[in-house]
Amino acid sequence: MTTLFIITSFILLAILIVFLLFLLIGVYSISDSEPTSNSLSDVSVITAVRNDDRIHRLDNKISHIKHDAEWVVVDDASSKPVHPTNADVLIRIHYRPEGRRKKQALRSGIRLSKGQTLAFIDADCVPSNQWLSRIVSPIFKGEADFVYGHSVMKGKGIGSRTAMFDHWLNSLLTFGMAGHGYHYNASGRSMAIKREVFFKTGEFKGHEDLPSGDDDLLLHEALQRGYKIKAIVSKTAVVFTEAPKTILSLVNQRARHVQTSFLYPWRIKLFLSTFWLAYFGSLIMSLTTLSFDIMTGFSLLVSRWLFLFLFMALSSPRLLYKANPFIPATDLLLFFVYIMVVFKQIQGCLNK
Repeated sequence: MTTLFIITSFILLAILIVFLLFLLIGVYSISDSEPTSNSLSDVSVITAVRNDDRIHRLDNKISHIKHDAEWVVVDDASSKPVHPTNADVLIRIHYRPEGRRKKQALRSGIRLSKGQTLAFIDADCVPSNQWLSRIVSPIFKGEADFVYGHSVMKGKGIGSRTAMFDHWLNSLLTFGMAGHGYHYNASGRSMAIKREVFFKTGEFKGHEDLPSGDDDLLLHEALQRGYKIKAIVSKTAVVFTEAPKTILSLVNQRARHVQTSFLYPWRIKLFLSTFWLAYFGSLIMSLTTLSFDIMTGFSLLVSRWLFLFLFMALSSPRLLYKANPFIPATDLLLFFVYIMVVFKQIQGCLNK
């Protein structure tokens, strides 16, 4: 039995390394996007905000990057109305009926916008100087109908560092698979779509009852209809955002995303399930081995963390997350986070 545990631990660790190598190759396979030289007068940037006082960070930055583009802000029933000084269009939704989602607020902004190309950014984000011109460039060039970019979390404290580590893993999955031609996860923090494509994909109506999915499920709608999709990973097209500060905030965020992932195509679900099985399975088996063979278990854990550090460092030039000495702590805490997510999902099912 002891030998079986050790062999299984090594196999799961080897599978995880193969996955990480496959994803790293995919990340570096994504071509960069040159900024467009076209006028941005036909672009509308859409932002929905609800009770978020951090919009001033975006408000101070957007005027420097949007040039002649239109910025549409939807105040989605905030208890304290927002007053962005640089918004070209400000829509105030005065109340949010029970069950109303962010998607309806975005739809309101889109319907009142003028641009034939729609770009999306969240209220708490800070875009790089060339973000807008790069995110819409593939659409202007006819290379894509839907474009999604990369966001990077910043923060301090163990809760934020765990969220940043989780976001690095999910970014590696998102853009690693995109580099191999499998698009499955876009982010509303950095996204662009043709106006006509948005309306032809149903304006979120196929999944408006979910608390998230205004990005990745819209992507799947576009894929199903045969539209061209492109991912962008560029230092000059990145969007920065604050990481959740507490473990509970991260649990709630991941729980919303898990609900969305149930609607992914089965091939994507199979890949993601296998990856996370290898990821957490190698951790569980290494910890179990540690309980009866300290040297072997310790060697497995150290090897696992060293490989995670290595792949984080190798991906850093593209994904902009630097490898750090906190990986053992964030790795263990992330396991705790996903256990809580599973219990949260079970509780949600029982309450229905």
